[in-house]
Amino acid sequence: MLLAATRHPGARPREDLFFVRLQEFLGRTRLAVNFVLNRQSMAKDIASYDDDVWIVSYPKSGNTWTRFLVGNLISGGKPVDWSNIEQWVPDIYYGRDSQFRSLERPRYFKSHEAYQARYRRVVLIVRDPRDVAISYYHFVRKAKHLPLDASIADFMALFLSGRIDPYGSWGENVGSWLGGRRGSQDFIIVRYEDLLANTETQLAQIADRLGLNVNDEQLRRAVENSTADAMRSLEDAQRDQHRALKNSHSEIPFVRAAKAGQWQAELPAECARQIEAAWSSPMRELGYL
Repeated sequence: MLLAATRHPGARPREDLFFVRLQEFLGRTRLAVNFVLNRQSMAKDIASYDDDVWIVSYPKSGNTWTRFLVGNLISGGKPVDWSNIEQWVPDIYYGRDSQFRSLERPRYFKSHEAYQARYRRVVLIVRDPRDVAISYYHFVRKAKHLPLDASIADFMALFLSGRIDPYGSWGENVGSWLGGRRGSQDFIIVRYEDLLANTETQLAQIADRLGLNVNDEQLRRAVENSTADAMRSLEDAQRDQHRALKNSHSEIPFVRAAKAGQWQAELPAECARQIEAAWSSPMRELGYL
C-alpha cells in the first residue's frame, strides 16, 4: 500500500482525529523546544533544491534498503554497494554541503529528520513501531550506543521517550511528517511491510511518482541487487568500506531478518502494550492497529 499525498482519515471519529492532531502538534513542539535548548540536533545546513528527493524515515524503518533500491535504479546499471552508496543516495549525516553540491541533479538523500519544510519531494518510509523497536534495539547495541548486555527493557525506556537519538520518538517523528505534509503534493508514504510483500510493484510506483523512466528489467535488477541476502553478503565483504559498518560490533548484523511482524515473537507483551498505548492514533492511521 503506497499511500499518496491525498490520503485523508476521512470517516474517522472527530474526537479520534483531534487526538491525532494534538499528538502531532505536541511532538513538533517538543522537538522545537529541545532544539532551542540545544538538546535536539537538526539537519546540517544543506542547500535544498526543489528537485531534490528526500528518503525520510525514523531509524530502522527500511531507509537503507529503500536507498539501495532507488540507488540501483538511478545508477545506470552499475551495482550499488556499501563502497559507493554515498555517491548515489548519500546519508546527510556522513557528508558536507560542499560535497553534495557537486552531485548530479536531481539529487537523492537519506534523512531521519522530523518535519523539514525545505524538503519538497519526500518519500516517507514508515514501519510498525513494534518491529522498529526490535530492530532498533539490536542496532543501538551494534552501534555501541548501548552495552551488548543491555536488555530490551533498558532500551524501551529510551525508545518510548525519544531519548535514543536526536530525532525524537517514533510518534513525534512520524507524526510531524503526517501533520506537516498530509495532503500535500510530492509527498509519498510507503509502508515497509508493503515494500517487503510486493517489492517490484511498490518500487515501480515510487519510480513513477519520482518521474524515473525505468523498464521492467531495470526494476527487476534493482530488486535483485537489493535483497536482504545480497545486502548481507555485501556487508560481510565490505565491512571496512562504510562508517556504519566498520565502527560497530561485527557480531551483530546491520541487515537482519528483513521481515514484518517479528515483534509478535520477540517483543515482550508489556513492551508491545506500551508502544500501542503511546502511539495508537498514528498506528491506526497507518494501518498498524
